[in-house]
Amino acid sequence: MKTKIIIITVMLFCCILSKATVYHYQPYGASKTETFTCIAPGDNHYFEVDKIASYKNTKWYLNGTYTGVSQNSGLFATDPDMTFSINSDCTIKALIYNNDWTILEETHIWIFTVSTTPSSFLFFVQQDACHKAVLDWTTSDGATGYKINRDGTTIVDLSANVTSYTDNSVGEGTYNYCIYAYNSCMQRYACLNVDVKDVPLAPTGVLASDGTYCDKVFISWNSVSGATSYDVYRSSTFLTNTSSSSYYDYNASTSSTTYKVYAKNSCGNSSSYGINSGYIKLSSTAPSGASANPNPVCPGYSATLTESGGSLGTGASWKWYSGSCGGTYVGSGSSISVSPSSTTTYYVRAEGDCNITSCASVTVTITSKPGQATISGNNPVCSGNTEIYMASSTGATSYNWTVP
Repeated sequence: MKTKIIIITVMLFCCILSKATVYHYQPYGASKTETFTCIAPGDNHYFEVDKIASYKNTKWYLNGTYTGVSQNSGLFATDPDMTFSINSDCTIKALIYNNDWTILEETHIWIFTVSTTPSSFLFFVQQDACHKAVLDWTTSDGATGYKINRDGTTIVDLSANVTSYTDNSVGEGTYNYCIYAYNSCMQRYACLNVDVKDVPLAPTGVLASDGTYCDKVFISWNSVSGATSYDVYRSSTFLTNTSSSSYYDYNASTSSTTYKVYAKNSCGNSSSYGINSGYIKLSSTAPSGASANPNPVCPGYSATLTESGGSLGTGASWKWYSGSCGGTYVGSGSSISVSPSSTTTYYVRAEGDCNITSCASVTVTITSKPGQATISGNNPVCSGNTEIYMASSTGATSYNWTVP
């Protein structure tokens, strides 16, 4: 954004007097020439040749044009005088003659150069430029140069054909700049405040959540003065640019990961960054199977149930149920012991902070006691002979033999 101001203030230097009567003396006795510069236009100038002897005559000229005569006709010395209003460069001349105008005795000359004020000009500044102050102005007619002041100190003196300047020696802040259009007699000036920007400082107070959420890491930081947005990185991976002072990473890792936050404005990113590490909670995976040992079992005997495959997440454990997945709670752990009274199906799943998995199942079969065994074979037998005997029992799966 540029700011414009029309310059109307006039400051004078050199020997400039306000509009008034200015006195000029030259003593009688020898011709003399005086030169005056930086004369304010419009002032009245009173001229005398001091203590001229009686009976002298003086002719006065303005730029070679006769303007009048002053005479001393008395017996005593007086000062012939003349008054001129000077509005432009000019030469005043006084010619001193004797009483009868026959002899030119002295010539007194005053040469004047009238001051010219530099004309008004327009002053522009670029607000919020990065690392610099950009100044522009229109030409001031009559100026022989331009001086630029920053906060009261002259930083550069430029020639009359220059109408712009960039100050690259400033950092972020507000500075007062004044431009002086000057010549040998007078100057005009104007002042404006200029706001200069720089890249913002790095964010402070960066925090990334540590296992607070199952699906995201929450990153937050303190707002930075002069920042318009923030760039967020996970390690070296750019995530987002946001004007907020927080961000949720929904693709975060369960492992501790570094997060970096840069502050940003139109000048660029902060030279450094705020940093912190964070991670998400771990979800469980479902068991791939379950087993029972022994199986089947007799009534009143126990079997050990064991899950296989799967993994536990944050705050999770293996939960066992009978009847259905999530039905009647039986116990917890990767292995438990059960003593069912009848054939029963058991279900196991992981339950934790982030999720409840599907179940794996195993059925424990209960078998009845075998009936009374009966033995068949020849009886009696002769000594030394071999005989085969057969045992049978309802529900028996094996037999133990004993001999009296």
